[in-house]
Amino acid sequence: MIRRFLQSPVTYRQVSYTQKRTLVVRKRRSLPPPVQLTSQAKCFFQSLHKQKPETGGFRLSLTQADNNMHMQFSFDFITVEDAKISKEERVHFDKEKNLSLHVDESALMKVLGSTVDFELDGGLKIMDKEGIELSPET
Repeated sequence: MIRRFLQSPVTYRQVSYTQKRTLVVRKRRSLPPPVQLTSQAKCFFQSLHKQKPETGGFRLSLTQADNNMHMQFSFDFITVEDAKISKEERVHFDKEKNLSLHVDESALMKVLGSTVDFELDGGLKIMDKEGIELSPET
């Protein structure tokens, strides 16, 4: 019985080293940025950085409001060291100085595909594709 098993005509497909390697090395397409920044928002972030040059960028996150149980979007400064080791999705607003807006994991699915805009009377706003301001509650 053992002899029969060893002599069975089963053949295995031989895969060459180059065939294995091409499966691993295959490059993926680059993903679009998680949010778009308008020119006003880029200028606003650049002017904030000029006032506080030791920052490495900004972080967009979803936090709980202080005065109630609602969630809100918040923009915070991050240090240069945190910006270098950050694994978060990012949108560059100044490539010369390597400054970017980092999107925290908590807010990523809420803001994916939206636009960050700045208005003098309303401050920073996150707008969806139809131009409606996003609320973290929806």
